[in-house]
Amino acid sequence: MGGEILGDNVKNNFIKENSTFLPILIMLLFLGYIFYAYHIEITTNLGIEKTYGLLCLSLISAVLLITTGAFLLWRWIKSNDKTTLIWSISFLLYSVTFIGLIFKSLGFSWANDKIPEIFFFFRQFMIIWVAGMIYGLYNILKDRKKTYQSWLFRILASLIIIAGYAWFYYNLILNATVADVAIHTTMLGFINFMFVPACVIISYLFLKFGKTEGIKSIRIIGFGFLILAISYMLWAPFHDDVFYFICYSVFVLSLICILIGFVLLASEKYRIFYNKNTSMTI
Repeated sequence: MGGEILGDNVKNNFIKENSTFLPILIMLLFLGYIFYAYHIEITTNLGIEKTYGLLCLSLISAVLLITTGAFLLWRWIKSNDKTTLIWSISFLLYSVTFIGLIFKSLGFSWANDKIPEIFFFFRQFMIIWVAGMIYGLYNILKDRKKTYQSWLFRILASLIIIAGYAWFYYNLILNATVADVAIHTTMLGFINFMFVPACVIISYLFLKFGKTEGIKSIRIIGFGFLILAISYMLWAPFHDDVFYFICYSVFVLSLICILIGFVLLASEKYRIFYNKNTSMTI
């Protein structure tokens, strides 16, 4: 009898916690339908035949990032967990990068990231996002009384912010004599020495924590970050190439994994509570 009651509680909580996922799925299907059914009208009327692929992938990326950020914000309102708030803000700010790409694909001159200063503005949110994710891990480790490890992540988050902005400012503002070269150099350095290593660290910790605690949703998030790191590693050298859009599609897949992982985590926390009588901080 007790097991049946717990099972009913878990089921009810699962439905309640995932009630927001159905609108997300409907929204993505609606976007897919629009892109499929009206691509000729859109490209012809807006004159974006060459940038239609960029528009589609950027719009989907922005929607996924905003949805993830909004979901985490909702979770923060319910839980008042500082880490969730930090990650929510990080995802919402990261979406600005892709909102810029949407306007670039539509031909707005103020979003033309071939200009170093504009590129700086929109890509700086990559720095903030990855530093925010690292800082969130610092809070988790601190709450779990792993002081030494937690301070390493706090230092790492600070270094990413300082070194990232310094690198961007030097290459894109102070030393941007040839725009294309400056942008290419900036992204190769940032992605290979800061962004990708940080994403791999995040992925490793999510995968390790998920395995240790037996939480599958956290492993899905870790897998998503691993895919994201791989997509960026391949993405950077192939700008303005067909392979660029293949990597972009892989990146979208990584965002879907991360979003699904966070949504499932909300329900899986209840299972952990009922089955083990423990509460998770992540």
